[in-house]
Amino acid sequence: MIFEKDPKTRYVDMAIYIDNHIYTNDYDEELVYQYLYFLIYMLSKKKKYFSSEKSYDDFSIWLATKMYVRLTDPRQFDENEKLDKITSVLNYIKGIL
Repeated sequence: MIFEKDPKTRYVDMAIYIDNHIYTNDYDEELVYQYLYFLIYMLSKKKKYFSSEKSYDDFSIWLATKMYVRLTDPRQFDENEKLDKITSVLNYIKGIL
């Protein structure tokens, strides 16, 4: 793994942190990115998508980057755009996977 997960932090707590803070100005960008990485890594590992650890790392970094860009996209705040806010990060990631 590229990042080291704190063993006291549960995956559901990571998802709740992102859900509660991403649409405010009160969040740590690096922490949100790491939490996205951990959630994607855990879910893809659970489904056994790949055969090597490097593939899990590469995929998790790639999708965490895409997810972070999607979560911070300014079009979500424009009423003329049709880009909805994500209410549940965990469900959104599960839907993608």
